[in-house]
Amino acid sequence: MLRVLHEFIFANRESIIERAKARVRARIGESSADAKVEHGVPVFLMQLVDALARDASANSLRLVRLDDSATVINDSAALHGFELLKNGFTIGQVVHGYGDVCQIVTELASDTHTGISVDDFRVFNRCLDDAIAGAVTAYASQGKSDLPH
Repeated sequence: MLRVLHEFIFANRESIIERAKARVRARIGESSADAKVEHGVPVFLMQLVDALARDASANSLRLVRLDDSATVINDSAALHGFELLKNGFTIGQVVHGYGDVCQIVTELASDTHTGISVDDFRVFNRCLDDAIAGAVTAYASQGKSDLPH
C-alpha cells in the first residue's frame, strides 16, 4: 500500500532522528552530537510533515500555497545554521546534516517497501532546499548584526 510521505515521516520520526544523530556522531566524532541535532532535525521533520500534509490535501488544481511553509522552514533553518556555527560545525557539515535527512527517509522507505510519490518527493526536495538555503545563509552571515542572539 502506498502511504503518503507525511504519514510515513510522522510514523517513523523517532527512527529518523536517531539515524540522523548517528550520522552526525560518525561525521564529527563527538558524543555531544545529540544536542546539536535535537533542535534542527525534529523541528524540520515536523515542518516537512506540515508542508507535505498541506500539499496532499490540496485540490486537483494544485492551488495550495506553500510560501508559508518555505518561510517557516527557512527561518527555523537559519536559527539552526547559526546554532551549528556557534558549536563549531563547518558549512559542509551543515549541508550534509540536511542531506542526511533525505538519505535516511529514502533508505527507510526502501527498507520498509514504502513508495514515495513524485509529488511528495517534489515537496520534500523543495523543503530541503529551503532549509539548506536558510541554514547556509545564516552560517555565511555570521558577522552581521541581524543574526539571532
